[in-house]
Amino acid sequence: MKKRNKLDLSSYKKITDLNLLEERDGFFIAVDSDGNNSVIDAYGNRKLPFFYENLSFFSKKLVISTDDVYNDYLRVENLENGKVIKGRICLYKDFILKNDELKQRFEIFNHNLNQIFHCDKLSPSAYEIVDENNHVLSKFKCDELKVIDENRFLIKKRRRSYIVDRKNKILCKINISHARVEVDRNSGLIFLCCGHNYPGSGFINTNNSVINIDFNDYEVINNDTIIIKKDNAYLIIDSNGNKKIDDTYSYVSFYSNFNIIKVKKDDKYGILDINLNVIIKNEYDNIFVINENFYLVDFTKIINREDKIIYENSSLNDFKKSAKGKLITLKKNNSMMLLDINGNVIIPFVENNILIINDNKILVDNYLIDLKEEYLKLNVNYELEIFAFGNTIIRSFRSKELRDKAIHQISCVTDEYLRKINSILSDDSAKEKIKGK
Repeated sequence: MKKRNKLDLSSYKKITDLNLLEERDGFFIAVDSDGNNSVIDAYGNRKLPFFYENLSFFSKKLVISTDDVYNDYLRVENLENGKVIKGRICLYKDFILKNDELKQRFEIFNHNLNQIFHCDKLSPSAYEIVDENNHVLSKFKCDELKVIDENRFLIKKRRRSYIVDRKNKILCKINISHARVEVDRNSGLIFLCCGHNYPGSGFINTNNSVINIDFNDYEVINNDTIIIKKDNAYLIIDSNGNKKIDDTYSYVSFYSNFNIIKVKKDDKYGILDINLNVIIKNEYDNIFVINENFYLVDFTKIINREDKIIYENSSLNDFKKSAKGKLITLKKNNSMMLLDINGNVIIPFVENNILIINDNKILVDNYLIDLKEEYLKLNVNYELEIFAFGNTIIRSFRSKELRDKAIHQISCVTDEYLRKINSILSDDSAKEKIKGK
């Protein structure tokens, strides 16, 4: 009967028996046996009570939930100071817009939930902007007003639309009616969305010029590089609507954390840098981005930017990584492995669930392990893994105690295994200990 290859976790702290759904900066969305959601930290401390539905992270500090009274309303909780906003809420990249239809008031909050200002409707054709002390900042005479951000507003009057600033200065005239506008706050681009055959009909660049181009979806790389999806084709254009690259792709996605672009052409994936130079040619069925320098391709190997193989295994099912991509978990059937970014094995394939918290901490079956403070006290049957990982297991142990333990277990195998082990171990001291058994 095959031995179960599991870690001995008796010396570590178990933080929770709950199911953990999502992690953000050391906080976890947890679910109890009744299906209620809460947030706990990496030490098992509860940050919110268990009565939320469909919790998800909006930012490092904020979580959102559907309200159990109003199905189309949202509730936003601040994990740091406990402040709550509740109502009909629009979530943008850097701020939250609350629309109180009964009071005819818009309220804008940034990521930290600091209130910026209110926008009040005074009459059917008048609005004003006030600060938290109700000092009037701006007044608008218009039929309709929509907040783009804290400095720009879309107003409609006499069936015409304009982008104006707080002083009512017209920044741009819009000739067609739009159901909504979407602003990319990093680049300052404003996208015009219709909601008819194409959700979008163009955008306004930082020079306040309207660029007419139909699109189904878009993604902004910077203020002069934009991904436009139209039907099933993707284009990469500049802020004036001109193509920046002649190729038309069937898939394009920008990884802003690493400044790289994943593209698909002729059913093969490749990688471009932010300047649209080719890093990885379009020759793989699948590419998963670990970080800007390493990629998991075709679920069989990890390669670097120079297409050098860092790690290879023919039967992987899934992978996860830390935010910066310095730790990687690989899954094969019911077993998981932990690697560092250089392909060194930290934990060989074991029948435990490994969840990465950050580049230094992991959860193994909900037991917290700090890789920085101490190396793992592993209790693994290395005989099951020696053929695939014998050349990296011993080298990966920085602790002499763990190296000796691994060597002792290896030395207990038969002479037939011993000959194969000796052929793959390059550590002379390890060989001498095995021979001297």
